[in-house]
This record gives sequence, structure tokens and C-alpha cells, in this order.
Amino acid sequence: MKKINRNELIWMLILSALFVGLARLLLTGEILFFLHPKMIKFVIVTEVILFAMIVFQKSRIYTESTTKVQMGQFVFLLPITVMMMRPTYLNSEAIVNKGLNLRQIPLSSETFQNVDLNKKSSEQTAEELGIGKDPVVEEETNKDNFLPLLDEIYTYPASKGKEYTLEGYVLTHDAYGKNRFLVGRMVVSCCIADATTEGVLCEMKDCPHFENNQWVRVTGVIEPLNETFPEEYDIPDFKLRVTKIQKIAPYESPYAYY
Repeated sequence: MKKINRNELIWMLILSALFVGLARLLLTGEILFFLHPKMIKFVIVTEVILFAMIVFQKSRIYTESTTKVQMGQFVFLLPITVMMMRPTYLNSEAIVNKGLNLRQIPLSSETFQNVDLNKKSSEQTAEELGIGKDPVVEEETNKDNFLPLLDEIYTYPASKGKEYTLEGYVLTHDAYGKNRFLVGRMVVSCCIADATTEGVLCEMKDCPHFENNQWVRVTGVIEPLNETFPEEYDIPDFKLRVTKIQKIAPYESPYAYY
């Protein structure tokens, strides 16, 4: 009876676990927690390569062992474990830690504050806006138009005076000032490692209080900002003057894709 080469067997088990883990992410769609959809084809190619490696490695199980079991093999336990766990999307804390980006305009995460936009906003304003006691709006607009709309908005001053409706989550920052907030989305170009929040600065008179990461639908008109901010923030010289705002249910995926 041939003696099993434990070192080669462990390598085959590692390759098999990686293959199964990636297959599970693909079949469940959970791979999109980590990658842009355009990258899926490369994962499929990786699966084909892994399968070929498993077949080759199987032929080596009964070869004569020349080395002891390598401790470095156990490093693969970490990615294998991660692939077998149920992932979650990046949350507001992750957004804060990564900072945000107003179209290549960085704002340091160190100055993020969960600021009340206006704690003293009137009950009348809240009722008029459908906020507070009214149920969360569940209907959805075209989710895919966020980035095209943002591209058009950032052609300012060409977009000046135009009305836009955007959906995204609220982020506040102490640099914005009273009654101002960002409505943005987590934008992914390749994978979540390069994800940043992109959006537009909004301003609303007597704005109700929103917690960070509250999803809203805002409608407003692009206007000049007419205010100087510290140079390190380099905030764009326009804003969305909000005329209507509604709470909405969060999207199943918070990501927008280039």
C-alpha cells in the first residue's frame, strides 16, 4: 500500500478549500460584497486554474515525501475562514475610517462628527417634509443613475440652476457648517479596498436632524456656495439647495459602480 505524502495532501486540501470558498461566494452572489461585477470573470478564471491545480496535486499525494509539513501552509486558514463566513457591506464606521472624497477632494476622517444638522428644527418643518412620524419611503428610483447624475452635477457651472433628485446616505462633517450635509454613495472601481464615498454637498433651511448613514431622497437646485473653506478641505464652489427631502429604505447594496 502506498504511503500518503502528508505535505502534498495538505496542499490539495488547501486548494480544494479555496476552490469551494470562491464557488460559494460566486453561487450566493456574496462575491459582490468584495468586488466590482466586472471583476467576476477573473474570479471564474481563477476557479478554473484552481481546479486544474487540484487535479495535478492529487497525482502527487503518493509521491515520496522529502520535506516535513510546512507551517506556512496554515496561513491559508485565514482567507479560507473569511470566505466561509457571511460577509457584510461596509457600514458608516468603515466610511468614516476611510474618509470621503468629493470628487478627488479629500476630507480627513479625523474631523468627522456625528453632528446634529439642526436639533432645534421645528415640528412644522418635519411634518412638511414627511419626516419623523411618517413611514419610511420604500419605493425606489433608478439606482443606476447616481453616478451619471453626479457627473452632470460636477460640470458646474454648466449645472447651475438645474434641479436634481439624488438618493444616498447622509454624512455630516464639522467643516460643512449648520444645516449642511453630504448625500453620497460608496463608489467601487475595482474592489472594496478602493471604495470611497462620493456625493454632493447639500444645504437646507431648518433642516431636520439625521443620523449618519440614514438613507434619504433629496431634490434641489444647484447654486453657488459663495463661502470660503479652509484650504485643506478644498470643498467645491457649489451646493445642492434642497427643496424636498424624504427618508427612504436603504438599498440592498450601498455600492455604486464605475
